[in-house]
Amino acid sequence: DLFFPARIIFPSLAAFETFTPAVFWWPYQITATSYPGLSPTWKDDVPEAWRDATRFALNDTSLGFFVQDHWQAAPLLSVTYGVRYDVELYPR
Repeated sequence: DLFFPARIIFPSLAAFETFTPAVFWWPYQITATSYPGLSPTWKDDVPEAWRDATRFALNDTSLGFFVQDHWQAAPLLSVTYGVRYDVELYPR
């Protein structure tokens, strides 16, 4: 497990070095027992077999604002603080 639950089986050391697993199972793919054309290196966002069924357009705007300041409260005490605000805007 590399920071996510997955089962990756390599048939040899050479396959490990080139990252070509014999089995790549990712439990977040509902009902998938192995990857159906999904690149285990995530070079393709959606497997070819699923592309037509998953095409859609999402027009949104992401905005983020961040303000940070530093305050020297005492010679041995300083405080750095900030505020962040993120908003997603979707058309109606």
